[in-house]
Amino acid sequence: MPQNLKQLERDIANTSTIGNLSSIFEIISTIKINETKNSVFASQKFFIDLWSLYQDLLKAQKTDELPSRNASINKTICLVVTSSDSFSGPADDEIIRLLDSDPDTAGSDIAIIGRKGVSILTSKGRSIILGFDSPDTTKPIDVTPLSNLIVQYKKAYCIYQTFISLVNQKITKTNLKPYENIDNVKSNIDLADYIIEPSYDEIMQYLESVILNIGLTQIIFESRLSEYANRFKTTTVINDRAKDAIKLMNLQYNQTKRRMKDEALRQQLFQGGRR
Repeated sequence: MPQNLKQLERDIANTSTIGNLSSIFEIISTIKINETKNSVFASQKFFIDLWSLYQDLLKAQKTDELPSRNASINKTICLVVTSSDSFSGPADDEIIRLLDSDPDTAGSDIAIIGRKGVSILTSKGRSIILGFDSPDTTKPIDVTPLSNLIVQYKKAYCIYQTFISLVNQKITKTNLKPYENIDNVKSNIDLADYIIEPSYDEIMQYLESVILNIGLTQIIFESRLSEYANRFKTTTVINDRAKDAIKLMNLQYNQTKRRMKDEALRQQLFQGGRR
């Protein structure tokens, strides 16, 4: 067999292997998306209920009677949540760009989740206060080290990717100080109708701690869900390109074989005519 046909056969085989592997990764991503989506929805529902209670309690108290929130670090910290590897599209680079360009987070201290983000920031010579690998979302997630760090800062934000749909993700910045996210709608609670024990201040501080922990967990789930969606999109693109490449190479292979047969037939006719 001529060398060019052998090379085409090798290319077709290699591309088929890539297509098959991408199909496997596509299936794995779909399974992970379905598993993580349930956790995200459950976390969101609980957070919404808790947030509604906290919001009503906070607005029911006069401003000058709110718990003191004196941060020990008079700076801003930004939690950056990125993917666990490079197989998740350009979202991580976009997150880092927002970190550097947003006036609230530019120049802030940085805590980070995800090896990809650590790699990007390290390559830029940026220092990181605290860094974590992406946690296993199938097991309980301990966000205590993060929340303990965040409460020390006067300002705290998080930049991460949220899941909109399988093909649509969104880079989001959120304020991690819950009392700064309260709307101006009147409270449904009149504190005069209740006996607050142990005290209003202690209850609010406890609720803020719980809300921060749940919020961080929810952010991790949403970010991981978006990461799986990005993997699905990436593997789908690879699979589609592999199929297109195989079609083209098969066409080239068949055309080459046909030209070789035609050339062999012409040689035979030419030699027969000479006799």
